[in-house]
This record gives sequence, structure tokens and C-alpha cells, in this order.
Amino acid sequence: MHKWSDSPIVTFSRNGQELTLGRSGDAPVLHLNGSEGLGIAPVEIAKSERIAGDGSIVRGVRYGDRELFIPIFVEQPSTGDLNLWRRELNRLLAPVPGDPDASLVDVQIEDPTTGTIRIARGIYTGGLEGDFGSDYFGNWQTLGVRFDCPDPWWLGPERIKTMQINPGSKPFLSRGTVERENLATNPSFASLDAQFGAGSITESGGASLSISNAWSASGSTSLRIGPGSTTSSAALLMPYSGPDVRAGGLAGKTVTVSLDMCLLEAQTGSIHSTLPRAIGVGTVDSAGVASAPTENWSTPAPNTPGVHRISKTVTVPEDAQGVYVFARNGSTGGTVYVDNLLVEEGETVRQYFDGDSENGSWTGSPHGSTSILVVQGSATPFFPIVLAPSNIVSEYDIPIQGDGDVWPTWEIVGPGRDLTIQRGEERIFIAGEFPAGSVTRIQTRPRRITPDRWDDVSLDSKLFRLRPGPNRLRITMIDAVPDTPDKPGTLVRLVWQERYLEGI
Repeated sequence: MHKWSDSPIVTFSRNGQELTLGRSGDAPVLHLNGSEGLGIAPVEIAKSERIAGDGSIVRGVRYGDRELFIPIFVEQPSTGDLNLWRRELNRLLAPVPGDPDASLVDVQIEDPTTGTIRIARGIYTGGLEGDFGSDYFGNWQTLGVRFDCPDPWWLGPERIKTMQINPGSKPFLSRGTVERENLATNPSFASLDAQFGAGSITESGGASLSISNAWSASGSTSLRIGPGSTTSSAALLMPYSGPDVRAGGLAGKTVTVSLDMCLLEAQTGSIHSTLPRAIGVGTVDSAGVASAPTENWSTPAPNTPGVHRISKTVTVPEDAQGVYVFARNGSTGGTVYVDNLLVEEGETVRQYFDGDSENGSWTGSPHGSTSILVVQGSATPFFPIVLAPSNIVSEYDIPIQGDGDVWPTWEIVGPGRDLTIQRGEERIFIAGEFPAGSVTRIQTRPRRITPDRWDDVSLDSKLFRLRPGPNRLRITMIDAVPDTPDKPGTLVRLVWQERYLEGI
């Protein structure tokens, strides 16, 4: 088998079927180095030559169609198994004559170094013609598949916001399908409370500690760790004065601890010779004795101004009572700030989240409990807003990330009447009844309302797009009703995918 590859993780999918290309030599199908088209799409410039004078006049600039090339290595137990595998790939990727939409294949790129997921939709154009030359060796073969992507943008994961009359509800109707869990209980350092409710964050080596708003990665505060009297100055984020309350859950498991460390200016004075600006993970053994991190220190953050993500993966001993974490300043002449603490099972450094993140939820009090991330669409989020007895009249700030405008889909579930969705001067107004249980879908691209309600749409309506950054939306609907034990109430659901210039 071929050796380990650091290539992004690639998945082809269509109609519920998918194929993921591995990165390890143990996988029977590998994504090889040499992919093309994962960056910015080709740029097309329309221009006219000047009749008099030099140069030309630019009429327009646009992104053209994107072409993707994905190289693949596949090895099977026998030639027959390889042939069967290749037939399955053919059926997954082959276009459907006369049906462009059904011909589109989702090509998903997951970047393990950043945790981002991007999707391009393209139509297969070549690579599976059945050429058996120097790249074919009986039970293994290398090949490359090509896709033409009419939409040059990369899409992020599907995002959902649901607006519903349900004042005073919990953040989620149900826990949903949990995708990830952040075990840190004060991850964005809203206070000096230690993780896992174990007292307060304490200093080591004479470091000065405080909650600061001089810099933050999320929320409005971070933990300031000032220089100490020794180069071992640090903050104990999880003190080891007693058994850790989560020790039973972590014993014997592999855990990755990561955080953002910010330097507003380079450190000066005496600096630890080997482990400045680092995090260390220690354990409390079965006798209640704390062992120093020793080998369990992260690679130091650079001594340069900026924000640096540092991490350490450890396996907690089976008999451990507790786990504790150091965040080390490591100098006598320079301040560091830390934020976005992520304590997560597994050995992969992943993107930070907490209960305030998109699709995130606190398991208890905000910034005082662990947090979970649920699979998109598996739980229904509510917005606890006091409403008039029978009207949805609410404003929401919808943050749109990414590099380009997005064209959302609105789903309205009755009962109710006279729907207005408005942003500034732009609005969508549909007059008339939305019967109980009915679903009306408004797609802004392509412009489509299902079932057809165009006769009820006002002349000044515009199926507007959402732009990167905050979007203040006002939603109104008359005769809306809340959920009851007997039947569901009115809801307005916003669905979108952010657009990005590049896949990795």
C-alpha cells in the first residue's frame, strides 16, 4: 500500500450514495497528491479595445466555470474486486442524460488542518473511460476524475435558523444528534472560574491573572496571563487540588486540548529555554497525587505578535482521578492572552466551538457548563422572544460568513397569514392564508415558490440575497400559533449555505 498522505479528505456523493477517499496507506482507496482546481476559480474579464488611445475598457469581471481534477489510488483483493469497485464508481459519478440537476455530484473537501468543510457541485467529464495502461496493475490502479462545476463557488455546510413562537423555551427543542462535545466549562473565559467547576483559575510561577477585554477570539473577554517572577509562570486552568469531577469520563481516553494564544507584542526579559508560550496536560493518579505534564507539553507558540493556535493530545491513564491543564506564559517580560479552550475526545485538532456557536448548545448554564454541537437539522432551535399573542413580530441578526453573497431558502409552516420577511428596504410579502401544517418553500435562486403563490406576492417584493456580515431581518406573520402538546405551531425556517472562494 502507498504511504500516508497529507492530502485533504475528499468525498464524492449523490442521491444518498457516497465514497470517501482515505489518507492512510491502510485505506483501500486513497486521495493522491496532485489535485487541481481547489483554489479560486478562473477569472474572466470582458473588455473592449479603445478605438482611440491605448489599452482597453473593462466591461465586467466574473468567475468562470471551475474544473476539478481528483487523482485516486485504489487497491482491491483481486482484479475482479477492482472491476466491481470501478463499476460502482462509474454509477456514482456518471451523468444522467437530459437531466443536468441529477447529474451534479457533490465533491466535498475536508481540510484536516483547519477543520473546514467545503463542497463544489460538478458534472463528471472524464477519467473513467476504461484506459488500462501503465497505471493499471491487475488488482490496483491509479486514475484521475474530472468535474466541470458550473457554479465556481465552494459551499459550506448547510445552516438552519428556525423562528417559532415558543417564549421561555430552552435553546433547543431536543438535544438532537450530538456531533461533538467541548468538555471545557468556561471555554471563552467569561470569568476566572476553573474548568469543570473546580474552584478558580490559579497562578503558578508568580504569573498575574485577570479577565481582560484587550483581546478576545470569541465573546468579549479572554484570560490575561501576565509575566511572572520565573520563566515557569503559568495559569492552572484546571487546578489539581482535588479529584477532577470528569475524571471517570476521561480515564483511559485520548483527549486533545487546544486554545488560541495571543501576543500583542513579542516577549522580552528571561524566557523559558524550551517550553515558553505552551499548554501542558497533567493527571492526578489513583492515590490523588498530581504528576507534572513532563512529556505532555504542546509545541510553543511563536514569539511574534498575533494569534497562534496551540494544542496537545494525551491519553489519560485508566486509573487517573483527574486531569489538569497549564497555560504557560514562560517569561518575565511579556503578557499573553488565551481564549477558545477546546477539550475534546480524539486526537484531531478541530475548529473551536462552544454553546454560543452555530448549532451549539450549553448543557447547563452558559459559560459554566460543557457544550455540544449538533448535526445540522437534527434539532430545532428556538428563539425565546416575547411575542404578541397571535403574531410573529421579531428581529434577528443573522451572521453570514464566507466570501460571497448567499441565496437562501425560506420554509414557512402554517398556520398563519400575511407573511413579511424584510431586510432594510428589501422585503418579501405574501398575502393570504398559510393553512395549518402546510409547507411553503421560497427559493431565492432559482426564483421559485412552491406551491405556486406568485399571485399573492406583492409587486414590491424582492427575493433578496444575504450578504457576508450581519443581516438584520424582521419577520412578521399574523395569526401564528405556538406549539401545543397536541399539534405543532407556526414556524419560519431559514436555510442557507455560505460561499467561499477556495476549497482549502
